[in-house]
Amino acid sequence: MKRILMVWLGAGALMLGGCSYLSPDHGDAAVGTDIIIERNTEVETEEGPTSPWLPGEETTIEPLQLPELSTETRTVKPEIVIASDIHYLAKELTDFGSAFGEMASDRGGQMVSYIWEITDAFLDQVIARRPQALILTGDLTLSGERVSQEALAQQLKRVEDAGICVVVIPGNHDINNPQAASYRAGEAVPAETTTPEQFAEIYKDFGYGEALSRDPVSLSYTYQLPDGTWLLMLDSCQYEDGTQVGGMIRTGTYQWMEEQLEKAWEEERQVIAVAHHNLLDESKVYEENCTIEHGEELSRVLEEWGVGLFLSGHLHVQHHKTSADYAVDEIVTSALSISPCQYGILQFFGPDHYFYTTETTDVSAWADRKK
Repeated sequence: MKRILMVWLGAGALMLGGCSYLSPDHGDAAVGTDIIIERNTEVETEEGPTSPWLPGEETTIEPLQLPELSTETRTVKPEIVIASDIHYLAKELTDFGSAFGEMASDRGGQMVSYIWEITDAFLDQVIARRPQALILTGDLTLSGERVSQEALAQQLKRVEDAGICVVVIPGNHDINNPQAASYRAGEAVPAETTTPEQFAEIYKDFGYGEALSRDPVSLSYTYQLPDGTWLLMLDSCQYEDGTQVGGMIRTGTYQWMEEQLEKAWEEERQVIAVAHHNLLDESKVYEENCTIEHGEELSRVLEEWGVGLFLSGHLHVQHHKTSADYAVDEIVTSALSISPCQYGILQFFGPDHYFYTTETTDVSAWADRKK
């Protein structure tokens, strides 16, 4: 068997600017500023084409024939915008005094003092771009304040009102977080946290109320994009007793996930897996708290059912990696709340054919428009 894999990194490095990619064969151009990934995989044998992603024993097969799609589905723009780690704070939770300033200066590069402008400018760009969907891969709020969740949901509503699907998953900051606080009169005062049930209710219009299926033991769910692709939205967070930084997939979730992937296979649907925490060891420094516990088991299940692309955040750094042991790629989208306020743009045509670029949120242009 021969497998050909091509991964292009713009300008040869993750943190260099000025790159772009034009894909004339697949609709509109996807123009990025920092990183470009193109993945094409071909599998050949002397007997004919095979697929390394079939469940069970590998066999020679005919190329997968997807069902006929409606005219409306065929004309859907394949583009998906991905953002992570917004760390949004409701304005009513601060008086912008000394307690807020002290907190904001100690957030590891997160630009909390400008998160409203960054978020507004970013959502303006999403609406102008008109992708089929916006995926937010967790850490939606600063520290899981319920009021912040509700305020962000109001912001996301205008994206949905523009005809763009918004799909969210929680991050380790978002649920049962004891650090939830308001900042007034020089003090950080505890604020109401968000329970798992409240999270699903607040974001019912952004995935949870529109899910094909909900996992009974977590906030995982499946969601169908306008072009027919399924998103396997995996809740990798641990929040049963407070909140933990590291991630895992619950045992019960694996059972639900296998049922969903079998159904996707039967219906001949392409699937993209999404979680907050990383699938692979993306960082040599933060493996313990960034990589999902027993990620190799999750990788095995994804490979078995033909899921070749995994999207995540959490790391706060833009990164891409291919598993050394399984036919799975991971793209980590950097934090929107940290300069240069990047987000990802994905054109997905299957696990062996996708294009990923990044864009930078143009807050200066937003400020000019707002005067």
